[in-house]
Amino acid sequence: MQECFMLLQKMRYFFFLSIILPVLPLHAAEQEEAALILDPVVVTASRAPETLSQVAQSVEVIDRADIANSAADSVADLLEYVSGVDVRQRGIHGIQSDIYIRGGGSEQTLVLLNGIRLSNPQTGHHDMDIPVSLQDIERIEVIKGPGSKLYGANAMAGIINIITRNPEEHQVSAEIKAGNYDYLAESLQASFATGPVNHRL
Repeated sequence: MQECFMLLQKMRYFFFLSIILPVLPLHAAEQEEAALILDPVVVTASRAPETLSQVAQSVEVIDRADIANSAADSVADLLEYVSGVDVRQRGIHGIQSDIYIRGGGSEQTLVLLNGIRLSNPQTGHHDMDIPVSLQDIERIEVIKGPGSKLYGANAMAGIINIITRNPEEHQVSAEIKAGNYDYLAESLQASFATGPVNHRL
């Protein structure tokens, strides 16, 4: 009788294992799929949201993590890390910079801030001393190759679109930078919401 009871216990145990074991790999596969990292979305290349893998042109995206990990002090400094982009600064902090993409002239490289032109139409120079700190930039999309069909003659060599961050509710941040030759820079930023409108100072 006791042997029969032991046999019944073993059968229950094996039955339970035969149900549970096939399900465990499926659960692990679901967790792996949940951790899938998606391509960043690029808007500049076709003026419509596309994932980076769908864009036909050569695109490089500088995201928040890249900006935070760089030692750059300005947008012009950030662009010097991008392959195929040559930045020649005529002053400090990007004031009157010449930007060349893949050997094209500076007047053939279009610089946008949230889709608005920054390039000087008369000289082709770029005033990269924009009133936006690196903390306010969400990402920079660099399109290497012709974009004149969508953006006109100034985009024959490529396009650089600087996209700012959306304000977050009730956030305050401060930054202090110091360096050689008495370099000191401070910034204080705040964001808040009044009804449906978000503000960033």
